[in-house]
Amino acid sequence: MTHNSYPPSPSIQDFTFLNPSKSFLNQAAMVMAAILLFAVVYLLLIAGGVLLVYLCGWFSIAMLSVSINKITIALAIGLLGLSLMFFAFLFKFIFAFKKFDTSGSQEIKRDEHPRLFAFIDRLTDELKAPKPKKIYLLPDVNASVFYNSSFWSMFLPVRKNLNIGLGLVNCLNMSEFKAVLAHEFGHFSQRSMKLGSYVYTVNHVIFDLVNNYDKWDRTLEGWANSDSFLSIFARITYWLANQVRSLLRFMYGIINKRNMALSREMEYNADLVAVSAAGCEAMISGLRRVDFGSGAYQTTVDYLNRALGENRIPDNFYTLHKSVLQRMALENDIPVVEELPLITGEHLSRVKPASRVVFQNQWASHPEQEDREANIRKVDLKTEISHASPWQLFENPEKVQAEMTQFMYANVTMPEGKQPLGKAELLAMYEQDLENNKLPEKYNGFYDGRLFMDFDIENALAEQQELPAFELIFSNQNKQNIAAYFSNIQDIHVMKAIKEGTIDVESFDFDGVKYNKLYAGSVLDKLEKEIEAQRQWFKDVEATVFRFHYRQAEKVGKGEELRKKYEAAMLLANEREQYQPFAAEANQYLQVLQRKPSWTNEEAVHFMSLVKTLCHKLDHTLNQSEKKALPAPVGGIDAGAPISQYLTEGKKPQFNDHSFDFENFASFYGQVQGIVGKANQLTLDAYKEVVRFQAGL
Repeated sequence: MTHNSYPPSPSIQDFTFLNPSKSFLNQAAMVMAAILLFAVVYLLLIAGGVLLVYLCGWFSIAMLSVSINKITIALAIGLLGLSLMFFAFLFKFIFAFKKFDTSGSQEIKRDEHPRLFAFIDRLTDELKAPKPKKIYLLPDVNASVFYNSSFWSMFLPVRKNLNIGLGLVNCLNMSEFKAVLAHEFGHFSQRSMKLGSYVYTVNHVIFDLVNNYDKWDRTLEGWANSDSFLSIFARITYWLANQVRSLLRFMYGIINKRNMALSREMEYNADLVAVSAAGCEAMISGLRRVDFGSGAYQTTVDYLNRALGENRIPDNFYTLHKSVLQRMALENDIPVVEELPLITGEHLSRVKPASRVVFQNQWASHPEQEDREANIRKVDLKTEISHASPWQLFENPEKVQAEMTQFMYANVTMPEGKQPLGKAELLAMYEQDLENNKLPEKYNGFYDGRLFMDFDIENALAEQQELPAFELIFSNQNKQNIAAYFSNIQDIHVMKAIKEGTIDVESFDFDGVKYNKLYAGSVLDKLEKEIEAQRQWFKDVEATVFRFHYRQAEKVGKGEELRKKYEAAMLLANEREQYQPFAAEANQYLQVLQRKPSWTNEEAVHFMSLVKTLCHKLDHTLNQSEKKALPAPVGGIDAGAPISQYLTEGKKPQFNDHSFDFENFASFYGQVQGIVGKANQLTLDAYKEVVRFQAGL
């Protein structure tokens, strides 16, 4: 490794800033208390299991000593089987082994990329952190440390592995790359951080015991489904195990909540470890670029997914990713320095408006970006920034990029004669989308990021009040008022969740004032009244805008055409609202299916009945949409055509409730998302058509 490829570290005289904070120690104490509580509960369960084995054994012996016949032998076998299976259930986690899935990554060796390994060796030496056992490359914008774990991981040393996402390499400079890797190693470089590994293992032990369907469950299920008299003992065992699982699920919630709080403190500490290696500037800019680069990565994937319809893939994903990254920066008025976006605090405040409701998400494993930056700035450590690309650490970067691209699209075969999707073509698609979504600048952003507010067209036309000037209607003040309305809509969802307990907090801030969660209802009432006043103002403004353009349209004989376009846009907006809940409910079922690895027959039947009910409700809504005709042509659909015709293309969603498997649900899920996606697109098309039409009057 050349000297220049390893960025300089800050000069540090006092390392006390790396000591665990008071908040960290408090959270660590609370986590340990929760784990001790779990240990006590679990020891009591084991004692209960031992007692059950003893009682069942004693009763079986006593029963057989009185009389030995088919019934007493069967009862003895059933009781012993029940007690031993339950006892095995309590100890099965000791033999469980959780292997991290590496199928989506590629392992690399030291002789393949000696400079990268030398860089990591030097960094781990500097941080006094253990060197990774293996290093894997991933496609995305990510870096992480992982390891295969079991119950014994709490007592035996386990070497960690390192994941490096090539998307991450693509959107950072060398100093930022050093900072991000230092953050990952920071989780294990200090003795105080080792508590995190312990808690991680305990959490997984409980989770697996509660949720995993394994050989024990399959054995018990086979026993319960047998036709013999003994099956009743299997059902009793299953009932006992479910009671224990319910108790452990409650314990898991307590420990996991404490663990999330500790995880946030560990993130703060790991950030400071990164600062000690690369300085404040590199860590802050690295965090910002990772976030922005992740968005560019997903955008690139989305565009390439379009090309998959023609079985076209790129030669090099990462040249396209870099191009999209730079084009997104240009679109958002972010300067590009050394081929990377320079993201300032001012830009962050633009893209993330301040909420009036502030709370600490107790279930978040990572702090908010602004909180992390504030923590980093407490330590004012500066050093020279290396703007070199981390790709310099790889042997033949273009080959690495091409191989990962082939790995990403291994299941796609490009037909002969087809050309790979290139940078110019992808950027042309991007530019075309920008053009398609662009609204006339004359409106000063008045229509950006929203749909029409529903208002009464007849009342608007009957209004005789004098119309204000164009500049007053589309003023900055009106634009800010609309933004405030939508911000309040977001806040009211948060307040409802706090009131209902789905956001679990003890307190929250509203307009800078701290409230106990018990006052969520009164704050919610205040916010609802404010929103109602804003909504009425918004409707009045929308009606005024319509009247303004309607008068212009009348002068050129297009008043009725404009009216019909407004009616179509508002009809579609209302229809869109009817379909949104179906996507949300389907997403909930998908999450349940992904989170729950094992199902009983009863659970599977219940799940399928829920999905079937959703299918029926969607079918009913589509039938209602068949009765609604478009007042004006939209997006290539003729006026008078039923809305549902476009949404389903004549094929209504079907769900086979006799087949419980992921593919069956995935097919239905795709149909639901397709309908909702079309409803969204049609509504946006109608909205843009109105705005552009009236702009040209």
